[in-house]
Amino acid sequence: MYEIDAIDRKIIRQLRLNSRISNVDLGKEVGLSASACLRRIALMERAGIIKGYTALVDMLGEDAIAVIIQITLERQTEEYLNRFETAVRKYPADRLKTPSGIPHVRLPW
Repeated sequence: MYEIDAIDRKIIRQLRLNSRISNVDLGKEVGLSASACLRRIALMERAGIIKGYTALVDMLGEDAIAVIIQITLERQTEEYLNRFETAVRKYPADRLKTPSGIPHVRLPW
C-alpha cells in the first residue's frame, strides 16, 4: 500500500488546481525535479490514489451534457427542505437544455 506524504499532498493539491500542469512547473511548485514528480504521480496512479483526470466543459454550449438525478432527503420536514433548497441555490440552474428540445428551463427554486 502506498502511503502519501506531505510532498504527495502538495502534488495532489496542484493537480486539483490544474491537472494539465507540466512536470517541470509542478516540480517548481512542490520543490522537486520534474522526473521525481512524474515518478510520484505514476506511483499514486498505480496505487489508485489518483484515479483519473477531468475536463471542465461549458454546460451551455451546443453539445451540453444531459444529467438526470434523483434526490431523496432523509426527512421531509420544513427544515430539511429549506436546507436542501439553500444548498441547491448555490449552483446556477437558470439555463438548462432538456431532452424534449425545450431550449431553457428555470428550475422552481
